[in-house]
Amino acid sequence: MQTVIEHVRLIGSASGTDERPDGVVVIQGDTIVYTGAMASAPPYQADAHIIDGQGRIAMPGFVNAHAHSPMVLFRSAADDLPLHTWLNERIWPLESHLNEERVYWGSLLAMAEMIRTGTVAFNDMYFFSEQIFQATKESGLKALLTRCVTCNSTVPAEMENSLAQARAFCERFEGGAGGRVHTTIAPHAEYTCSAPFLQKCGVLAQELGVPMHIHVSETQNEHEECKQRHQGLTPLGLLEEQGCLQGKVLAAHCVYVEPSDIALMVEHQVVPLHCPESNLKLGSGIAPVTHMLERGIPVAIGTDGAASNNNLNMIEEMRFAAFLQKGAERKADAVPAGQALTMATQYGAQALGTGGGVLQPGYKADLILLDVDQPHMVPMHNASSQVVYSAQGSDVYLTMVNGRILYQAGEYKTLDIERIRKEAQRAAEELV
Repeated sequence: MQTVIEHVRLIGSASGTDERPDGVVVIQGDTIVYTGAMASAPPYQADAHIIDGQGRIAMPGFVNAHAHSPMVLFRSAADDLPLHTWLNERIWPLESHLNEERVYWGSLLAMAEMIRTGTVAFNDMYFFSEQIFQATKESGLKALLTRCVTCNSTVPAEMENSLAQARAFCERFEGGAGGRVHTTIAPHAEYTCSAPFLQKCGVLAQELGVPMHIHVSETQNEHEECKQRHQGLTPLGLLEEQGCLQGKVLAAHCVYVEPSDIALMVEHQVVPLHCPESNLKLGSGIAPVTHMLERGIPVAIGTDGAASNNNLNMIEEMRFAAFLQKGAERKADAVPAGQALTMATQYGAQALGTGGGVLQPGYKADLILLDVDQPHMVPMHNASSQVVYSAQGSDVYLTMVNGRILYQAGEYKTLDIERIRKEAQRAAEELV
């Protein structure tokens, strides 16, 4: 089927150089076949589905590059605590009471929030992963999913038990949901995994041809304690020593990386997953994103979990990413609007391998429409800047993945939002 979005303001790529005030997007099945001026558009099919884009911006959908979706159930249940207190005294005890049903409804609630605010794909790290897969399949979103594993042991049988869980999930769900779901091997972090176990995770990821997804240098204590445990090696340095960086690595947070770590990112094409709001809320610090970008590293943006954010709104996250670097570097041109938009869309899509991220022919139709007929979006001098610095998650009019509309004008097309709200509220009340 052909879908045509007419008379829309186009942001084809985050640079804004191909912005058009009266454009058209033509989609054939799941793929964009034309973007450009209305006057130059090819003839439509007689039965094409026409969407009026007047007063709206069409742009690539957002990619949430690091999330823990079921943790929406803990939203506001563990606030104003530093990371390790937050984990040890609040989150891990709460997580001990999770079950399959609670994770399923929490995941659906998270996906409804992401769809509503323009996210088309996300990279998750959690457990009860089969339920997260089922929710993803129903939602219509794209995702990188995993069975997060921890193992501080060096006993072969114990390490193999954890590895078997990760392998089984990848082998079962890689390419699932009609190709919308792919998988990762996800050891939680250096401080919850022994060095030999990290090495085995790297070997397994490379054997299966999937990325490794891991928390890296999120706090100063984590970073320095790793160096004390491993003869001066940073978490990234340890991953290199164990051979993990020979494959694709998605490194969440990277707040306390050193110049040598940034050099490793360049050498091994490690993708940092920047979570500015969570890092601020937990008091963890500010990642040196400007220095990574200056070295050509494609930094992607994630929200982290809603227990430490407390939302999954990528528009807000993108704005924080830009403002933080301007303040930290004391440079107004640090992470300009176009670069922030690239991080939140194209770089995330590249990291997850979604096939989208750019509104151009040949790319997957993973796109959103933003309503610009709002007081805070007028006047419209520069659409890219307006999206980064002025837009709100509530401005999203339509969210589309692979040419399929998941949300439009207040209506969810794939999810029963009333039931999801009710069941997630019940699950949260049982937990907290």
